[in-house]
Amino acid sequence: MWASWCAPCRAEAPLLQRAFESFDGDVGFLGVVSDDSPDSAAAFLDRFSIRYPNVLDSTGEVTALLRMTNFPTTYIFSREGVLLSKVIGGISERKLAAVVDDALRS
Repeated sequence: MWASWCAPCRAEAPLLQRAFESFDGDVGFLGVVSDDSPDSAAAFLDRFSIRYPNVLDSTGEVTALLRMTNFPTTYIFSREGVLLSKVIGGISERKLAAVVDDALRS
């Protein structure tokens, strides 16, 4: 979950795009933008050449459902939709690799 005005979100955007490309469909990615305007979100996606799917949580429903408190937050779900891991704040390449690896072994 991210917002265009969030500095850590901007910092991790290239990392997430590279991870999306490196997993080559083996891992699903979905960005959820919240507390932001559609125009600002679209400009962010263009600026960082983000190619994985993103949706706008315009009502805050997803934010509330996931109990998201800080931007960015990364959620790792199983194929069955079970929440396996939650990383609050910016994520590093090493941390992302570790949580995805743990998820794939689950």
